[in-house]
Amino acid sequence: MLDVAVIGGGISGLAAAYALKTEGGGKVKQALFEKENRVGGWIKTLRREGFLFDLGPHTIRTRGTGLEALRLALSLNLQNEILFPAKASHARYILQNGELEKAPSGFLSLIFSPLSRKLLPALLREPFVARGNNENETVADFFARRFSKDLADTFIDPLMKGIFAGDSRQLSLRACFPDLSVAETTHRSLILWMLFGDRTPPPVDMQVYKRQGPLFSFRQGMATLTDALEKDLQDTLFKGEEVVKLTFDKTWTITLLSGKQFKARSIITALPLPPLKKLLGPLLPEAACGFEIPYASLAVVPIGFKSKLHQVPEGFGYLVPSQEKSPLLGAIFDSSIFPSQGEGSFKTRMTAMLGGALHPGFLQQTDEEIKETALKEISRHLKIKPLQPDFIEVHRIASAIPQYGIAHCREMARFQQELKTKLPTLQWIGSSVGGVSVGDCIHTANRAAAETLRACLLICEKSKSLR
Repeated sequence: MLDVAVIGGGISGLAAAYALKTEGGGKVKQALFEKENRVGGWIKTLRREGFLFDLGPHTIRTRGTGLEALRLALSLNLQNEILFPAKASHARYILQNGELEKAPSGFLSLIFSPLSRKLLPALLREPFVARGNNENETVADFFARRFSKDLADTFIDPLMKGIFAGDSRQLSLRACFPDLSVAETTHRSLILWMLFGDRTPPPVDMQVYKRQGPLFSFRQGMATLTDALEKDLQDTLFKGEEVVKLTFDKTWTITLLSGKQFKARSIITALPLPPLKKLLGPLLPEAACGFEIPYASLAVVPIGFKSKLHQVPEGFGYLVPSQEKSPLLGAIFDSSIFPSQGEGSFKTRMTAMLGGALHPGFLQQTDEEIKETALKEISRHLKIKPLQPDFIEVHRIASAIPQYGIAHCREMARFQQELKTKLPTLQWIGSSVGGVSVGDCIHTANRAAAETLRACLLICEKSKSLR
C-alpha cells in the first residue's frame, strides 16, 4: 500500500512528490500519476534547431513564494543553470493610443513617467482615500476607487491580462492580490505601504540571488526545473497513466485507465477543478458540487528571426490594454530578456499571447489565421513592415489559467472545508487553489506535503507502538 498518491504531474504535483521524498527521509512510500506522456503541465520549453522558447511561464520571482522555487532549484543542484535577465530587459511597455510607452518600474518612475504624469493627481490623492469594506471588490474597482478609472484602465487592465489572461473587471482583488487587500487595512494607503511597508530582507542564503535581479529562469528554459524533478522522481513516477476512479473506505483505491489499481492512505491532487469534481464524483460533498472556477484559454505563438530586428525595443515586452481593441494580450521579447538562452542562432525571439478571458472564441480560428493575426498586430504596434519570420508556430493552451472571480475566496474556503471534513486524507493543490505563479504553486505543494507527511509519520509511530 502507498502512503501517499500524488495525482497530476505539473509543477505542483512534482513539487509535492519531491517534498514528500526529501522531507520524508525515504520513509514514505509514494507514487505520482500523470495522464500525459510528459510532465510539467503548462511549463513547457520548445527547443529546436538552436533556438528556445518557453510556452508557459517565462520567469520566477526572487522574492515571496518565488524563494521556495529558488530553493527547490538549488536542492536539485541547478545553481549553474540559473539565469538572470539582461539589464536592458528591465524596461516594460504598454500600448497606449497605438504607441508603445515605457511603463513605470517603481514608485518614483510612477510619478515622473510620461505615461502616468496625467494621473499624478490621483497618485497624490491616494494616501487620503478611505479604506474600503467590500469583500467582493474587483481588481478594477479597487484601483479605480483608490486612484482613478484612468489608472485602472491604463495599467491594471493590461497587467491582469499579462498575469491571468483575464478581465480585471471580473477578477477578485482578495483572491488575486491578497497582500494589497491586507495593505489597505494595515497601512490605509498603498503608496504608504510601498514606502514604509515590510522591508524584511530575504534569508541570508537567498540575498546573493535577490541582488542579481527580481526574476530568474534557466539557461535551457523553464523545463529545466521540471526535467530535473522528473529525473529525481523517476522510480515513483507513472507517466501515461490516467486516474479514472477514486473510491474511499478508510483508505483510497485508485483505478487507472489501464485497469491497474493502487491502494493509498492519503492523496494529494493537483488537478484543475473540473476533472477533480468528475473524479471524486459521489465522494464530493453535495454542497460543494456547485463550486465552479472558469479557466482562460490561450494561443501562444513563438516567433523567431535569424537576423536582429532593430525595430524591436530593448525590454521585457509589452502589454495591450482592452481599450486598444486588440486580440493580442501582449508580446514577450525573449531575446532581449535572455539573449544567451538556447544556442543563439536566432537573433530575435519573441512570444505573442492571444485570446484569454476577453476573447473566449479566439482559439476556434485556424493556425494560419492565428499566425496572421499575431504578425499583423505586432507589426502594427511596433510600426514596422509586415513581419516575415524564419520560424513561427501556434500552441493552443486550453483552460490554462484559473480566473478568480469575486466569490472565489468565499467559495474556495467553503469547498476546502467540506473536503477536509468529509475527505480529511485528501489535499488539493495547484494554480486553482493558492495562486497562479510558479512560486505560488510550489508554496502550496510544500505546505500540503508537510501536512500529509506529518499525518503519515504519525500513523507509522502508532503502528510501531502497537507491535
